[in-house]
Amino acid sequence: MFLALEGNRVVGSLQIVRGKYFGIARQNHVGELAFSVSREFRGKGLIYALFSYALENVKLRILTAWVDERNIRSQKLLEKLNFTKLGKIDEFMFSLREGIYVNLIFYVGNADEVLRRAKEELKRKANIGSY
Repeated sequence: MFLALEGNRVVGSLQIVRGKYFGIARQNHVGELAFSVSREFRGKGLIYALFSYALENVKLRILTAWVDERNIRSQKLLEKLNFTKLGKIDEFMFSLREGIYVNLIFYVGNADEVLRRAKEELKRKANIGSY
């Protein structure tokens, strides 16, 4: 897990779980992602910094991510990083907070390509003064 801190407060995170589906011995090259950024830090490039740092320090070939169908912002982020949408499963996860089943979309990406795109976006954000 990689954390972005402001003082002693976590304002962003990116978690990578290796070998989730068939064990680390069989899928050491595959990492499933989960990420978040506090509202006040969204749109400033922090997520690209987290992706860049994490992927420079964890050697992987394939990345996967599940996204709530309603989370358009995360879908756009993954697509900007060259993830491919592979499919959707209706009512795949139960939301305790909402008390409903939600649809999830499955994404996959090449880790080297994602790292390259994250660095490009981070550089672009720095050039326009957002980061």
